[in-house]
Amino acid sequence: MKYLETEHFVVVIGASGMGKSAIIHHIALQICHIGGRNIIPCHSPQEVINHYKKNECSIFVIDDICGKYAVSDVDIENWINNRNKLKMMVEKGKIKILASCRLEIFNEEKVQRSLKPFISYSFDLSSKYKHSPSEKLAIAGKYMNSEDCNNLQDVLGSFAFSPLLCFLFSKYENITRHEFVNEPYNIFRSEWDELKLVDPYKYCLLFMFVISNGIINDALFNEANEDEKNKLENVCKSLKIERSTALSVIKDKLDFCVGTYVIKIGKMYKIIHDKMFDFLCYYFGKSEDMISLLIKYANIDVLIERTQLQSSQACHNRYTVVIGCKHKEEYIQRFQKDIQHDSLNIALNNVQMKYQNYRELFLRILKRISKNSIKKIIIKRDENGNNAFITVCSFGYDEIVLYFLTMGADINGKDTRLSPMTAACGSGNCSTVALLTKKGANLNKADKYGDTPLYVACFEGYENVTRLLINARAEINKATKLGVTPLFAACTAGHTCLVNILIEQGADVNYDTKYGNTPLVAACCGGFESIVKILVREGSLVNKTLENEESPLLAACQRGHENIVRLLIEHGAAINYATKSGNTSLNVACCGGYESIVQLLINKNASINTTNKINGSPLYMSCLRGYRNIVQILLENGAKANYSENNYVPLHAACFRGDYKIAKLLIAKQSEVNSLKGDGQTPLHAAVKCHNEKLVNLLVCNGANINSTYGCGFTSLYEASIAGNLQAVKILIEKGAFINVASDSGETALFVACREGHDEISDFLVENGADLNKSNCYCNTPLHIASVGRYEKIVKILVKNNADINKSNNYNETPFYIACEKGFYEIAKILMNKEMNIDETTVYGWNALYAAASAGYNEVVELLLGNGANVNQYNTFGWTPLVAACSEGHKDTVILLVNNGAVINIANSKGETPMHFACLGGYSSIFQFLLKRGTVLNIPDAQGNYPLHNACYSGDLEIVSLLLEENVDVNCYDFMKNTPLHVACDCGHDEIVQKLIEKHASVKKVNIDAETPLFVACKGGYHQIVWILLEDNFLVNVVNISGWTPLCAACKAGHYETVKILLEKGADLNKANCDEHTPFDIATFNEHDKILELLQDKGVDMFDWPD
Repeated sequence: MKYLETEHFVVVIGASGMGKSAIIHHIALQICHIGGRNIIPCHSPQEVINHYKKNECSIFVIDDICGKYAVSDVDIENWINNRNKLKMMVEKGKIKILASCRLEIFNEEKVQRSLKPFISYSFDLSSKYKHSPSEKLAIAGKYMNSEDCNNLQDVLGSFAFSPLLCFLFSKYENITRHEFVNEPYNIFRSEWDELKLVDPYKYCLLFMFVISNGIINDALFNEANEDEKNKLENVCKSLKIERSTALSVIKDKLDFCVGTYVIKIGKMYKIIHDKMFDFLCYYFGKSEDMISLLIKYANIDVLIERTQLQSSQACHNRYTVVIGCKHKEEYIQRFQKDIQHDSLNIALNNVQMKYQNYRELFLRILKRISKNSIKKIIIKRDENGNNAFITVCSFGYDEIVLYFLTMGADINGKDTRLSPMTAACGSGNCSTVALLTKKGANLNKADKYGDTPLYVACFEGYENVTRLLINARAEINKATKLGVTPLFAACTAGHTCLVNILIEQGADVNYDTKYGNTPLVAACCGGFESIVKILVREGSLVNKTLENEESPLLAACQRGHENIVRLLIEHGAAINYATKSGNTSLNVACCGGYESIVQLLINKNASINTTNKINGSPLYMSCLRGYRNIVQILLENGAKANYSENNYVPLHAACFRGDYKIAKLLIAKQSEVNSLKGDGQTPLHAAVKCHNEKLVNLLVCNGANINSTYGCGFTSLYEASIAGNLQAVKILIEKGAFINVASDSGETALFVACREGHDEISDFLVENGADLNKSNCYCNTPLHIASVGRYEKIVKILVKNNADINKSNNYNETPFYIACEKGFYEIAKILMNKEMNIDETTVYGWNALYAAASAGYNEVVELLLGNGANVNQYNTFGWTPLVAACSEGHKDTVILLVNNGAVINIANSKGETPMHFACLGGYSSIFQFLLKRGTVLNIPDAQGNYPLHNACYSGDLEIVSLLLEENVDVNCYDFMKNTPLHVACDCGHDEIVQKLIEKHASVKKVNIDAETPLFVACKGGYHQIVWILLEDNFLVNVVNISGWTPLCAACKAGHYETVKILLEKGADLNKANCDEHTPFDIATFNEHDKILELLQDKGVDMFDWPD
């Protein structure tokens, strides 16, 4: 965590199973929580670039940065191709990149080389940060019982411990400690051998995971393409599994494997851990029965990362699948086939390509393919805009480069992002550069990024390549499209040797980029002292500025490079040069806290009181950052302690930080303690917020005005009370601060202390005469605000000191009402007083009982009822506490109210009774309670809705059933003539529809628009309900008030299944509505093609409709 505060690109490395991914994700979440950065998971540098936003602080998280099992040359190429963009993004300081990588992959030379420009720190979990014995036991304890943990104590230091191994050990009861420690693979090998005999379907599933590179999509089992079906059929055939049922059986097995072999993420099934996948690949790769199938059907990534020919006799990883001579030709044919099907770029990523004998074999594979095919394959571009020729140049496969050239590969790469030369130069492949040069490559041609070969070689620091290009007459001062020369690149990257070479060959030391940047500024930014010496010696202009007005001296001062600063001054750098905003070398050195540079600049007569429009004077910035020694140096050398241009007052800055020692230094230099900022704020206003008693005393003893106000009438006492600074409050009161002065919004020091919950300050202010009942602009008193915050201690203090508990705010809310509304029982108890009007209402007519009941605060409800609250008092809208409790589903509150005399059949202004709300909310227990208490079930509300309507709307079958058992009118209707059956059909509640029909609900009744329940169901597309309703076929063509049949309604909404059922039940497919539009016309208007096909199949009459 601490390294990420200063570093921008950190990689966590370690062996598989050590928890690298878990660590980086956990750290990212911590940083997000603490620092508010956005977390963006990525898989490639392109995704980082795509999601990058210039002014947004983000942390990009990348697992397996350069491959999972083996080095991925594609990933490396991606990092190389995007190096410039990423370097610029990282250097701006807004983003962090946090990545993981397996140790053996990270240690590969080409990985180190490709990531070198970016990575600022790496953590090796395998060595420096490995777990201690106690940490290992703690991890083991998360998965194993204490007995198993104790048995491992004596061997914890003797094997590659990982959380994964602990997890595996916990899953298998009969694993011995010896197996756990020495060879976990053997445990699974035995299990899988047995699995092949007892459960071939699961065995088949595991193999499918291997050939699918560890991931299977759920869609495979629903819509498998022909390729996938053929694979599965051949695997089943090999394992002697019944193919006709294999897919469904394997799908069932898949769900059983979740938690042991696989995890499910959304619709994806993935092998539970990379190490488990290593085991599986190795197991099936060693099986003579399965190796041919693996070679034939495995995802190409499995083959290029995890397989190796035995004939190569090269070293390999423990779980690499070795392909014997018997299967070598199959292996070669598979790659030939993939290359012919446009997978050449992927095939070039094979881990074996680093071996000369494999490259020779690969070249023979290429020569088996027809020349015409090879020519087409070579020019096919990948996702990075490059082709296979660029890839082989990048990796230095000279024999293949030469072959591709004979096949017509474009030596200058006019159609690719990189050119062959920049690709070869970027990887330092000197022999490839020589080959391309010999074959006539254009040495000065820029690629699509605008980079020339010499620029790339110099940026990467490849001396041999640079010399080769220069000797071949590459242009020394040829710039990129941004105006960057090879010399600038070498200076930026700190390659001193290359700088010397380039200058010897005539490189222009003052050539500036598109933005005015020079090699000297680049070297100063990087802190490369030796390069700065060379450039200055060779005549670099030390006072030349960038487009943003930064000079070399400013750049060096800003980054703390003291020796370079001294060197530049010795060669005539303008010490007092200032940008348009007033930024000087002294100002930026003070900002950075570079004490020795500050002293050096002052000794060289730097102007000490120059003010920057953005950051103030050097003294102000030093005070603000807390650089005490620099402040002293500046004051001793004539810095003005009272200099306050643009509101940048040094004493304010010191007080803002709470820095007593700096403030003392300034006051000793006659700094004005009552100096004002633009809004009237004094140093004392800032100091009281910092909990530094000595600082407050210092200001007060030196004449600070303790009663001055700023902003919206804020005093120092007000600010100290908000900040919870008790000592400052005591000092201010003791020195005569006005205790009852209110801000513009009417808030006193006591009010804000109560609002923030500072009980000691509140008590002290009360003791010293604070007005307990002074209210703010909303008429809220300290007691109101303390009640809102649930500050029990403060409420007791205020009540004890006779605060007015009956005082109301603008909404006529008393502190007691607020406590009840929020369910603060203890505070309500403190405020309870026999003289208060317990039923007093707010401006909305709500009383304390109503507020507590509607929220279900039963303790408070009991307190109120016990003290005589009116249980049937209603608000402005006619709602009683019981109606409110029923509407929110608070059963216990309902029982409490009814037991204390609440009228259960009382209705609100809309005619809604407690029973209406119980049915509408689906609150079955409340319904049953009210039913037992004799509630009336056949009372309609103001819209004519009965409780049965509401129950059908909510979809609560239990309540509907209970109502029907009470013999309510099943065909009652509301003011729109809708019956409960209409409502149930409209909401799609098929079980309720069935229940209503069983109780003789009429399927023929129509509403005010002449719509039957069937019409309503068709409109909603509830085909299951349509089936239920269509037992009487003659209903199928009944029309509504506009002449629409149910079929017309279904066609308009596009409900295919409903249309299908209606047609099966005899719907008239040619019956037109009042506008003479048939179902076919309506489906046409609404572009429901599938329904149109269905109607045509049923023989619909098609004719032109009227205009």
